[in-house]
Amino acid sequence: MQRPGVAAVALPTTPPSNATRIAKPADPEPLSIPAVATAAGIQELPGVVAPLTSGAFDSNGPGSGGRYGAGHGSGLGPGDGSEAGTGYRPGNGVSSPRLLREIKPGYTGEAMRARIQGVVRLQAIVLPDGSVGNMKIVRSLDHVFGLDDEALKSVSQWRFQPGTLAGRAVPVLIEVELAFTLR
Repeated sequence: MQRPGVAAVALPTTPPSNATRIAKPADPEPLSIPAVATAAGIQELPGVVAPLTSGAFDSNGPGSGGRYGAGHGSGLGPGDGSEAGTGYRPGNGVSSPRLLREIKPGYTGEAMRARIQGVVRLQAIVLPDGSVGNMKIVRSLDHVFGLDDEALKSVSQWRFQPGTLAGRAVPVLIEVELAFTLR
């Protein structure tokens, strides 16, 4: 018996003989997409401490001499002797140092007279005691009139809450940009 308003539907019990089979698609080839760091679009402001974002350098390793790193002697990092080597980079469990005291760099009279303006970029290691060591100029502004030296002198006086790894203070590599502008 059929209900009122509902038409009967007949379904074939076997597929027609001329039906084509749908083939299973082949597995797609893996994609090769170049990776770009998430920090690639971040712009740094002059005078702001900007820690680097790569993986860790050797430090706190199998070295000898009573300090951090894979080196020999009393220094930090992989080198030999008493110079500070490289530190960890923030990330992968290493926390960034936090700036506690900043000393602004001064202009030299010669640089003012020469009207030199721009940015000095340097790298430094924040040591486990919060002091700054092993500084080097990455991008010079002026080595003739003394602005590079003023940047180094200023940053050497900065103090940090040190970066940590597993709750222990470790040397951490930072990058600093200092802007020199005349008003």
